[in-house]
Amino acid sequence: MMNFVPDKQPYLKHFLQLDGLGIRDLCVHGEDLLILAGPTMELDGPVKLFSWRGGGKE
Repeated sequence: MMNFVPDKQPYLKHFLQLDGLGIRDLCVHGEDLLILAGPTMELDGPVKLFSWRGGGKE
């Protein structure tokens, strides 16, 4: 678990290649993070499931 330090950000920013899709949902599965990606609005379009290996670790 990441500690909160005064005057510092308590998170890390990651950029993911999701083929131009937005993140719809996240789910930790063991040590991996499953990412459901699709249109960012109520539009018809492709939906894909990505797996970020090790992305679910504390």
